[in-house]
Amino acid sequence: MKTILIRLCWCALFCAQNLSAAINFIQVANVDPQSPTSSVPVTYAKAQTAGNLNVVLVGTGDTVASVASVTDSAGNAYQLAIGPTLYTTTLTQWIYYAKNIAAAPVGNVVTVKFTAAARYPDIKILEYSGVDPISPIDATVPRSAPLQLAIADL
Repeated sequence: MKTILIRLCWCALFCAQNLSAAINFIQVANVDPQSPTSSVPVTYAKAQTAGNLNVVLVGTGDTVASVASVTDSAGNAYQLAIGPTLYTTTLTQWIYYAKNIAAAPVGNVVTVKFTAAARYPDIKILEYSGVDPISPIDATVPRSAPLQLAIADL
């Protein structure tokens, strides 16, 4: 079993650990608007390869706004992996993913929409190859800090 472990801290630090030779990090992009907003677009800088995995890390500086939807311009279907995870009364985090993604040219835009204007949203999008395209999630484990998501290639 080949596993990726992604850790997300509110301070927007994250790292990939336990990378297997068959699972490869492809790219990352992020946006962190400094004013409340109900929709946040983030753009991939490289073309995307069919069959890869997209991971979307969403954090907000409040506990009122929730994620209404995660979509992208390539039409991939995003599922909630874990969340919402509340940290005290001021922070909330979610992790979404799209498995077996469609090929997309440079500029695929992932858009996170909230139920209300989210304070200090922080959105990170990551692409990985070599992850099981049918069942990429092995397990999820919510923690107070850091939040963890295990992605497995079975």
